[in-house]
Amino acid sequence: MYFRFYEKFKIPSTVGCIDGTHVAIVKPSQNEERFYNRKGYHSRNVLIICDADLNILSVDSTFGGASHDSFVWNQHPIKAHLIDLIRTGERVFLLGDSGFAQREI
Repeated sequence: MYFRFYEKFKIPSTVGCIDGTHVAIVKPSQNEERFYNRKGYHSRNVLIICDADLNILSVDSTFGGASHDSFVWNQHPIKAHLIDLIRTGERVFLLGDSGFAQREI
């Protein structure tokens, strides 16, 4: 499953890469403040996880652009799944930028 990152890049135990991106939307009529992002426009903060071959494993567009990447990740069901894997002894990692805190669990 996650041997591909090692095969291609010599990075062990890595499941994928994670990042958020802002997808512009028309100004919503309700809860506008949830969608107005720090870049000055209305958007959804879309969290994407991909594998070593750039296949998309997960897309989550649940949250408005005012939400930080780390907040979206903390609500994501895959986070709970990875925590369960770690607790059972699996060694798994997601690579992310500074929008995601470095932590064991």
